[in-house]
Amino acid sequence: MSWKYVVAGAVGAGVGGVTGYLIHDVISSPKVSIVLYPDWNTIGWHQNYGIMASSLADIIPGMGVDDLISYYDSGNQTWQSYIVGGPMGFDFEITKGMAVMFTLTNLSEPTTWWY
Repeated sequence: MSWKYVVAGAVGAGVGGVTGYLIHDVISSPKVSIVLYPDWNTIGWHQNYGIMASSLADIIPGMGVDDLISYYDSGNQTWQSYIVGGPMGFDFEITKGMAVMFTLTNLSEPTTWWY
C-alpha cells in the first residue's frame, strides 16, 4: 500500500507503515520540522548543501550505534546503507532532493526535529 498527499508546501508519501515528508522550495525558512518516531523514519533532504550520512547521524536525535541510514540507488537497483558506528567505507553523500530512510532504535517516544 502506498499513497501521496500535500501538506502545507510539502509532499508526503508513505509505504506500508513508513511515512515521511519531502520538503521542496522552502524560501521563507531554512529549516523544517518533522516528528521522528522510534524505528523507521523518512526525510527528504531540502538544504542547498550536501551532508554525509555520518554527519546526518550526528545531528538526528535518538540515533545511535547500529542504526541505519539508507537510500535507494536507482542506477544499481539496490539499497545503499550507512551503519552508525560501522565502517566509514559505507558513508555516502546526501544531496538536495534525496530521500533517505533511517532507524531510530534508541528513541523511546516521538520527538520533533528541526533540520
